[in-house]
Amino acid sequence: MKVFVVLLLAVFTVGCNANPLYAGEPRPRIDVLIDIVKGYVRAAERTAEEIFKEFRKTEFWQILNEHLTEGADVAGRAVHQLPPNIKQALTIIALTGLGLARSADSGLYILKKRLEPYVEEVAPTTDEIASELTLGALQVTDLASPYIEQLAVEVNSYVQGILDHVYTLRENS
Repeated sequence: MKVFVVLLLAVFTVGCNANPLYAGEPRPRIDVLIDIVKGYVRAAERTAEEIFKEFRKTEFWQILNEHLTEGADVAGRAVHQLPPNIKQALTIIALTGLGLARSADSGLYILKKRLEPYVEEVAPTTDEIASELTLGALQVTDLASPYIEQLAVEVNSYVQGILDHVYTLRENS
């Protein structure tokens, strides 16, 4: 009987890389939480990419892309006609925005370091929150899909109004 148990154990563990005597070191809860959040972010990115790929195939996207390209060309020509002091002010504004973004990044890093001790207290509820977020994301996707076409029509009308306004401005100048 003992031989049979040993043989049975050997047959079922062939090809298995797990060591039954050593299960591995436990991971810190912050790492588990980070992995969960990264997984949800990756899933959200994939979903957004799929939606965007489908959206780019629509006629509405083609028209919108053409109009945005035309608008960018008009804006580019307008920027070259600005006085030097306005160009300098725009440069200063852009650089200030970069500085603010960098200080926000460093502030978020400091905040992360300060909050790490509290994560272990909150970690037990992360699975529940993660499942609720997944369910909520699925519900939002289900609810939003019927309204995408309606949104496309509304955006198209706004874009058409803007283009009409730009064309009249172009004709008047």
